[in-house]
This record gives sequence, C-alpha cells and structure tokens, in this order.
Amino acid sequence: MVLVVTMKPILLALALVSLSACASARNEVQLGMAGGLAAAGVVSGGFTPTASAAYGFRLSDRATAAIANYLDITGLTYGAPGIVDRNVLGIGGRWPSFHIDGGFSADVFYTILCGMRDNKPFCNRVTGVSPGARASMTYFNGELFAGRLGVRATGYGTWVVAGSIYSGPLVGADVGLVARIGAK
Repeated sequence: MVLVVTMKPILLALALVSLSACASARNEVQLGMAGGLAAAGVVSGGFTPTASAAYGFRLSDRATAAIANYLDITGLTYGAPGIVDRNVLGIGGRWPSFHIDGGFSADVFYTILCGMRDNKPFCNRVTGVSPGARASMTYFNGELFAGRLGVRATGYGTWVVAGSIYSGPLVGADVGLVARIGAK
C-alpha cells in the first residue's frame, strides 16, 4: 500500500503532463515542491516536505477549478516517517500573476500519531481515510522564467480518527516552488 500511495503523485504528474500536451489554452498543469510544518496529537509534528501535482481548468477569465494531489512526508523530525496523501477538488480565482484557491479533500494517511494513555504519551502507526480542506495563494513573477515559476503558500487540515490513540485535527502549512505548464 505504501509504495502505491507514494508513487501516485509521480504517476499523476506524468498523466497530467501528457494531458497538458494536448490540452487547450485554457487548461494548465502545476507541479510543486514545498516544505512546512504539520501537527496532530500530543507530540506529533515537525518538518514536512510536500510534492504536488494539479490539473486546472479555466471556468472564466478569473474563475478556475482544479484536481490536485499533495503528498506530505510526515514524522521526519522524530525519525518515524509516514505519509498523508491529500486528494483535492478545488475552485479559485486567478489574475496574471496571482492565484488563490481552496477545496475539499479525501486524505489517506499512514503515519505515526501520538495521544495520551494513562496520562502518558503513547504513539502508534495509524492508517485511514479522512475528510480535509486546503487553501493556497500562488504568486507567479511574469519576468522569471516567462511567468512559469511561482511561489505557493498553503494551509491545510484534515480530521483524523485513529481509534484510542488520537481523534482530532491534523493541521499544517507549507511554502514552496510551483512550475506551471500550459496556459498562463
């Protein structure tokens, strides 16, 4: 399961690039790498690198819709890596150099979470699917790589239910680079 989930963003990116090659001038692909912080439970959290791929559709001159996949590598700070695979359907607004968007997601997690048991921190690997949401802002400099390279800031949250270990929010934020292929 882990190999399939971790390979999904790479496979999605290849599929999106292929779709973009034959897409109209109104669609675009965005590929990104970011780093940030994520937290859930009692002692969970820390640095979280994120890879992303998205395929966007222009609904009008300003409105957009997109499908996206974000893969967060969690637990690197305390030596117990895991993943949160966020699959997002979103809407947003766009201007020549600035995009804002947000959406709801179905998040698959396979990570270490910690809770309290007998008034002591207790950690265990948990898996599951949970609902989530995300919002982001992206800035594309028109002069840098012909407006194809940008900086994105993202905030996200998901509701994790991990039995007796932890039930509650997993929240995070990251900042990173994004490249767009297709429409500008």
